Amino acid sequence: MLEAAEGLPINVGFTGKGQATNPTALIEQINAGAIGLKVHEDWGATPSALSHALDVADELMFKLHYMQIL
Repeated sequence: MLEAAEGLPINVGFTGKGQATNPTALIEQINAGAIGLKVHEDWGATPSALSHALDVADELMFKLHYMQIL
């Protein structure tokens, strides 16, 4: 996706999927070019997934977006 967006005359950023059973997967997404992490309740926003995402976002100073539909 990053390569496909390179030729566009606008700034584009992609967020990574913020659900993971361990922080390593989240760190890999950020190192691969994600501008932040997104946790969505439909994708499994479990307490441990939220905790891992918050810890990684805090450690690496990255954005975390959590979407909840009420």
